[in-house]
Amino acid sequence: MAIDCLVLGAGQEIGKSCVVVTINGKRIMFDCGMHMGCDDHNRYPDFSLVSKSGDFDNAISCIIITHFHMDHVGALPYFTEVCGYNGPIYMSYPTKALSPLMLEDYRRVMVDRRGEDELFTTAHIANCMKKVIAIDLKQTIQVDEDLQIRAYYAGHVLGAVMVYAKVGDAAIVYTGDYNMTTDRHLGAAKIDRLQLDLLISESTYATTIRGSKYPREREFLQAVHKCVAGGGKALIPSFALGRAQELCMLLDDYWERMNIKVPIYFSSGLTIQANMYYKMLISWTSQNVKEKHNTHNPFDFKNVKDFDRSLIHAPGPCVLFATPGMLCAGFSLEVFKHWAPSPLNLVALPGYSVAGTVGHKLMSGKPTTVDLYNGTKVDVRCKIHQVAFSPHTDAKGIMDLTKFLSPKNVVLVHGEKPSMMILKDKITSELDIPCFVPANGETVSVASTTYIKANASDMFLKSCSSPNFKFSNSTQLRVTDQRTADGVLVIEKSKKAKIVHQDEVSEVLHEKNHVVSLAYCCPVKVKGESDNDADLIKQLSEKILKTVSGAQIHESENFVKKKLMSSSDSTAARDQHAPLLRPRHDGSSSSSSSSSSARPTALAVLLGRITGHRAPSMLVRETAARALEERRIDWGYSKPVVAADILWNAALVLASAVMLVGTVEERPNEPIRVWICGYGLQCLIHVVLVWSEYWRRNTTRRARDLESGDHEDYSVYDYEQDSDNSTTYRLSVIFLAIDVFFAIFCVVLACLVGIALCCCLPCIIALLYAVAGTEGVSEAELGVLPLYKFKAFHSNEKNITGPGLLHMSELIRGWCRAS
Repeated sequence: MAIDCLVLGAGQEIGKSCVVVTINGKRIMFDCGMHMGCDDHNRYPDFSLVSKSGDFDNAISCIIITHFHMDHVGALPYFTEVCGYNGPIYMSYPTKALSPLMLEDYRRVMVDRRGEDELFTTAHIANCMKKVIAIDLKQTIQVDEDLQIRAYYAGHVLGAVMVYAKVGDAAIVYTGDYNMTTDRHLGAAKIDRLQLDLLISESTYATTIRGSKYPREREFLQAVHKCVAGGGKALIPSFALGRAQELCMLLDDYWERMNIKVPIYFSSGLTIQANMYYKMLISWTSQNVKEKHNTHNPFDFKNVKDFDRSLIHAPGPCVLFATPGMLCAGFSLEVFKHWAPSPLNLVALPGYSVAGTVGHKLMSGKPTTVDLYNGTKVDVRCKIHQVAFSPHTDAKGIMDLTKFLSPKNVVLVHGEKPSMMILKDKITSELDIPCFVPANGETVSVASTTYIKANASDMFLKSCSSPNFKFSNSTQLRVTDQRTADGVLVIEKSKKAKIVHQDEVSEVLHEKNHVVSLAYCCPVKVKGESDNDADLIKQLSEKILKTVSGAQIHESENFVKKKLMSSSDSTAARDQHAPLLRPRHDGSSSSSSSSSSARPTALAVLLGRITGHRAPSMLVRETAARALEERRIDWGYSKPVVAADILWNAALVLASAVMLVGTVEERPNEPIRVWICGYGLQCLIHVVLVWSEYWRRNTTRRARDLESGDHEDYSVYDYEQDSDNSTTYRLSVIFLAIDVFFAIFCVVLACLVGIALCCCLPCIIALLYAVAGTEGVSEAELGVLPLYKFKAFHSNEKNITGPGLLHMSELIRGWCRAS
């Protein structure tokens, strides 16, 4: 089965979004918008591509509207009331509440003011809204027996949603317009991680990466403030819903902080109604607005007032929000004609403008004149300021969403062709996902997912549940549980499909098992010094064994039969560090070589049964820990590490010996000598232990690497190993005994120091004197102590070195002399 995506609007352009997707026989129309820059037959999508006969009820299963902007909902009354569609229409609660306001405001502007033909009436709008079914976020709607839809928060404007649709096993997501970053009144888009066959995403800013919003806000506020401070008028064309509330919150807060008394006006009563709905639908706004709503409503603007037409020519500065945005028609275009010729005034364009509108012409350069729709030319002397306050996501947001959902295919709509092609190449190269950029009227077909349900035999399930651990040979240890099992899908007439184990195939087919063994036998002629054929064949056998890895040689008279084992068995037989659960075969075992390497080993099956097929992760962790410990030990006893360790400890031993020999005549203190001797002895034992363990491990490894050997060598090796173990054990005991002695010595010394600190100063000096050695100090050196005097035993000599006494001096309060 395939998914067909027919683009009726917004294909390689921005405007009249309308995409019809066929999923397993169900056709869904996503959005039904109009082009704001066209006033001919291109204004609406070409609905004849959906049904030539005009029977849209049978051609379309349902319509889903993502939000209330005119380029997404503007053609809906025309399609339902004029074209005759009567099927179900789904949109969110805010979209259902705000869409009639937008449609009626557009109809009034285009018909009552511009005098265009009326394509739908007020009654058409009311009847159209009666067919709408409102849905909530993350609410799963079962449209019919096979089709289900679900809405996710999209940001962008109040009530905007992304739509998930699923028919059978095939699933898609249509994003509509969305924003991946939060702003002052709306949150960022949120969606679950889904398994998708197709993602249809907008790409308005396919190559733009926006930075922080705060510099843009500051730039906008400075431009408006500079204009009104110079006595000018600032015109901000914006749609009544969405961006107008964002900018009003920004300006109202700035006016309060700066204490500016210049009035801010709204041109339309529609915005007043919109603010009322924003107050009612706080749950669809950002977390910041929800928190502020507990104390006051953020949409109660203190400095914003209604605008009267008589104020257009009123003197003095002001700020005016006028609808619609893009300066395509209506009151914003009327005010622009009056204010554009003045150099004091400012026109601030806060978002994207569709090609063909006056806003787009102003953004394309700095024109001196602009042609209006009725042929009128307007001189443009005012300042033009463009700030990116668009609620659309940027290129980074599109890439982040695509990477998060990881669909099998991507279709880009709602963007300009050059930018869309760049984004398409980026998605294809960086994410390795097929991407399509269809134009209006083109259809993209992608494969859909189909799952076949089949039963499984007990033997096949047991083979799947047995662990089969694999270890990678990269620098980092990686353990994978590759539970692969060989199975056969059997489909019989009038029976459900079934997967059986490969050993059960013969029973299902009522056939006998056949065992096929392959060997290659060939006559060999060898020229050598020996005339004995047996010696020549033996020489050839030895040569083949050395050349061919994993070969088995069987001698039979004058023939040599060579049998090669599988590469995985051969590698496991020769690998001394084989994982715990990897099968290990002997060279003499012929039965093991014939077993399939794909099957789990008996040990793996046994361990799987012991664990109950429920928690093999513990076994994985234990096996990984064991392998990791083996690698760590191998590194610890590698040549560079062992050499560095032995050299370091040998240097310490040498330094200890030099210290002991060099200080014999200086009469050092005995505890210090004991300490140095013990430390040197410990370092020496450490060197012996490291070298003996290194020698033992290398000997063991060489013995295991031998492909063949007699039993006498191994018996001698085992005896030597046992004798070395006893010596190593004694050295280890001595090493630990010295460690224990040092620990007790340190504890005793710490206790003595603690006691000394709690006693008098003479105890401290005596302790230091005992530790420092038996050298005496002069009376002048001890004279710094105010309360003690040193008296040598030989009083007739000055500055003599040797034993002496500390005598306490007389104190003011009458303490007696002590010795």
